[in-house]
Amino acid sequence: MPSKAQFAAKAATMSRFTCGTVIFLIIASILYLIGFATNYWAVLNVLSVETVFGLWQTCSYPLGIEACVSTENEKDWYKASIALVTIGFAALVAAFVMTLLYCCVNTLGKRSVVIITVVLMLLAAVSSIIGLIIFGVNMRERSSSLELSWSFGLVAAAAIMAFISGLLAVLNARE
Repeated sequence: MPSKAQFAAKAATMSRFTCGTVIFLIIASILYLIGFATNYWAVLNVLSVETVFGLWQTCSYPLGIEACVSTENEKDWYKASIALVTIGFAALVAAFVMTLLYCCVNTLGKRSVVIITVVLMLLAAVSSIIGLIIFGVNMRERSSSLELSWSFGLVAAAAIMAFISGLLAVLNARE
């Protein structure tokens, strides 16, 4: 475990690309976690009854009473989008851990850590975007009045930030 002085010296020598990667990964991880866990991926309002669709459950609010149903019996495309977004989340968390290792542990092979981190970030971005596309296209086919909502948007923003983090890590490796 590095001492406080070693950690401070390491932090002082981090490049702007490393700092950018860490900042983007922190923000992306927070956004992804919130979007991943919340139910507002899509919203449908019919006859003043709001129905919200999340990855894990669908909830309706007739007469102000919450009625939720698990999404485990949804169609295969729904399960595929859940799987892809879950892979994206796992890859993002793993990339975050690898970035912390890169910044804090001096004994690791830096080049191999950077390569693994970049692959994880790009995997997070690509699998998330594919999952988002599958979800968005198929939900629109359910109903033309259905609207994608803020949970969907948070995961989309996190996927874009994961991609940017991957680019920053590549620039860092070239430095």
